[in-house]
Amino acid sequence: MNKVKTTGYAVMATAALAEVFYILWFFGYIPNLDEELAVKIPVLIITSTLLLILAFLGYVMATTEQPITIKPTKQSY
Repeated sequence: MNKVKTTGYAVMATAALAEVFYILWFFGYIPNLDEELAVKIPVLIITSTLLLILAFLGYVMATTEQPITIKPTKQSY
């Protein structure tokens, strides 16, 4: 098996195990872990990511110079 396929299988297995862990955590089957954090942490990460993307887009809009427009000239053929 080549390296890309092996990496793909490793990512797939890790995601599946993380999903099982998250479901068990979300429904409170893992002791000593607060179920509310299973919701609060992803919401915080998603909200922060979206706001950082929005801030970056605002920065790009504010600092990018307007393109120079070239007016077409009349050419007679």
